[in-house]
Amino acid sequence: MRLLPVSILLTFVLSMAAPRTASSAANHIVISEFAHRGPSAATDEFVELYNPTESAISLAGWKLQYKSASGSIWNDRAVLTAGATIAAHGFYLMANTSYAGSPAPDFTSGAWTSGTGMADDGNIRILDGSAVEVDKVGGAPPMIRRADRTRRGRAPALTT
Repeated sequence: MRLLPVSILLTFVLSMAAPRTASSAANHIVISEFAHRGPSAATDEFVELYNPTESAISLAGWKLQYKSASGSIWNDRAVLTAGATIAAHGFYLMANTSYAGSPAPDFTSGAWTSGTGMADDGNIRILDGSAVEVDKVGGAPPMIRRADRTRRGRAPALTT
């Protein structure tokens, strides 16, 4: 009779000591890096996308949206045009028209200017051409963050 509880305990202990496998990479476009401000100005902002898949993906009609910490409405900051594509395992950099960083952005938008910057505690999301949310991040409580984040950005890390 005493062997059963001991075997259950031993199984539990061994399962806790078993090596954990790494989580798999995302199978969709992710926001790999973003900055709400940069070294040049508060509106020196960017959002970088990463494609972890084996195929190029068209970004035509995709939207970058922003919502303030206290807001309830998502506002377009960029609507990507026909021909916008992200290569397999590639990056796509979108930036505020006031962005002064390097490398040069792949896309800037008249809807994302020095007058429509993003607050430090705001939220960012991307929607595909069918208006389906693909990824989102944010600084507002509660913190919005996906578990499948891939961090391999090419843009310089900016600190505030």
